Amino acid sequence: MFQYTKHGEKPTTLELFQFSAATLFFCHAVVSNKTAQNIVEDAQASTINEYRTTLRSNKHR
Repeated sequence: MFQYTKHGEKPTTLELFQFSAATLFFCHAVVSNKTAQNIVEDAQASTINEYRTTLRSNKHR
């Protein structure tokens, strides 16, 4: 970025494509991580609720 402001150059099409691709992959990784986290939390909650419902009485809860 510094070279463009210092020398008044414009980025090439390849550089713009590479930047766009890197940004896209980064955003996809963030979304995938968040989705995986939500799946794990939902699975944990459903497992805990299942155990609660199968206990015989409040004493065991």
